[in-house]
Amino acid sequence: VHDFSFTDVAKDTGLAVASVKAIDADCAYILRRDRSLSTGGTLLVHWGYGIGCSYAVGGKIIHPQAGRFGEIGHWVVDPIDPQPCVCGDSGCLETRSALWALIPMIRERYPEAPEDETQFATFLAAMEPDDVPCLSNAVDYMTLALRNLYQLFYPDNVVLYGPFTERGEVFRLLSDRFHQNIAHFDQGNTRIAAQSLKSEGEIFGSTEAFFLEALRKELIADWGQASRSRDGATAESQHHPWSGPVAPTGPT
Repeated sequence: VHDFSFTDVAKDTGLAVASVKAIDADCAYILRRDRSLSTGGTLLVHWGYGIGCSYAVGGKIIHPQAGRFGEIGHWVVDPIDPQPCVCGDSGCLETRSALWALIPMIRERYPEAPEDETQFATFLAAMEPDDVPCLSNAVDYMTLALRNLYQLFYPDNVVLYGPFTERGEVFRLLSDRFHQNIAHFDQGNTRIAAQSLKSEGEIFGSTEAFFLEALRKELIADWGQASRSRDGATAESQHHPWSGPVAPTGPT
C-alpha cells in the first residue's frame, strides 16, 4: 500500500487508528501462548509466501510501530546474480526462498502446486522434500538469513512458522544447518523450534492492545457512597481501582 494515510482515516471517522504488522501480531500471540518465550530474547521468523521477522525481549516486542523493521525478506543476498523482487529491488532473500518465487519452478514439475500458504503446507506434507525443486537451495539462503539474525540479536529462542517449517524434515534440515553455521558464535543456550500459526495469531495480536485499553477503563468498581446493608448495619463504600495488567489468554 503506497501513499495511504491513516491520519486521514482518523480525521474522516473521528476514531483513533492503529496499525499492527501481521508478524508483530503473531509475535504477541506466541509470547502469550508460551510464557517461556518471554524469558530473554525471542526471534520469530515467518517463512512462507513472504519472509519477515519480529523480535521481543522479556516479552516486549521491539519497534512494534516501525513499519519496515524486520523486513529481512528484502535483504540483498545475491548481488552477483540478482533476480527481480516484488519490492522493486533485486537479489533479495525472497527471490531465493519465498514461496512466491519458488512456485513457478515447482509448478514446472507439479502444475497443481498451490501458492496459498495453508494449501501449500498440505501439498508439501504429501511430497518428498528432495523432490521439490529448489527447496534445498532455499533452505541454504534461509540458513544464511538466520545466521545473520543470530549475530545481530543473539536470541535465546528462535521460532519459525510457515508452510515450509511445518514439514518436519525441512525444519530439521534448516535447524541442523543453522547450528552448523553459528558454531563459532553460539552462546550455547539458543533454542530453535517450529510452530503452526494460522490467522489466530494475527487476530489476537492485532486486537490485544484495543481490548487491554477498553477493559482497563471498564474494570473499575465504584460502589457509591455509604449504603445500608440488609441487617441495618452501615456498610462503608470503597472505591476499588483495578490497576494490574489485564491478561487475556487468547485461544490455545
